[in-house]
Amino acid sequence: MWHPDNFVFIPGQTPLTSLKFLLFISFVHFIITYALEIYMAKRAKPINVRRIQRYNNIIIGIYSAISFLSANIIAYRDDRFVSWNRLVCHRSTPRGSYMLLWYIFYLSKLWEFLDVYLVILNKTPVLMHFRWHHQTTPSVVLAGLIGYISYEWPTIVSNTLLHTFMYPHFAGIWNAYG
Repeated sequence: MWHPDNFVFIPGQTPLTSLKFLLFISFVHFIITYALEIYMAKRAKPINVRRIQRYNNIIIGIYSAISFLSANIIAYRDDRFVSWNRLVCHRSTPRGSYMLLWYIFYLSKLWEFLDVYLVILNKTPVLMHFRWHHQTTPSVVLAGLIGYISYEWPTIVSNTLLHTFMYPHFAGIWNAYG
C-alpha cells in the first residue's frame, strides 16, 4: 500500500515539474492575464465571480493551515528543530512525506494563478506585487525542489502561515467577527 513516506520526487518525471512545462505554464499564465485585462478594460461591469473567489479563498486558507501544520509536524518528526543549522542551513535531502508536502506546495502555486484571474474578472486593480508574485513563485518553488535548497522550511512555513490568515480575510471570514 502506498504511503506518503514512500513518495519519490524525480525532476521532470514527477507530473508538472519539467522546465518545459514551467516555461509553458508561465507563458500561458502571462498571456491569459494580459488578455483578461484587455477584455475587462473594455467591459463596463465586472463579471461577478465573487462567490467563486470567496470559496477559492476559503479553500486556499484551509489548505494553507493544513500545510503549515504538516510542515512543522514533519520537520519535528524528522528532527529538523534540533538546531537552526539543521532546520535552515544544512538539512538532509527531502524525501517521502516532506518532499510530497513540498511538491503539493509547488502545485498550490499553480492553483493560485486562478486567484489572479478572479481578481481581474471582478475588475479589481491588480497590484504589481500581486501580479509578479504569482507569476514568479512557481519558478522559485520548483527551482527549490530541483535544486534541493536548504531554506524550503521557512519558505513553506511563512507563506502558508500568511495565507492561512490572508485568504480567509479576503473571503470576508474575519469580517463576521469584527
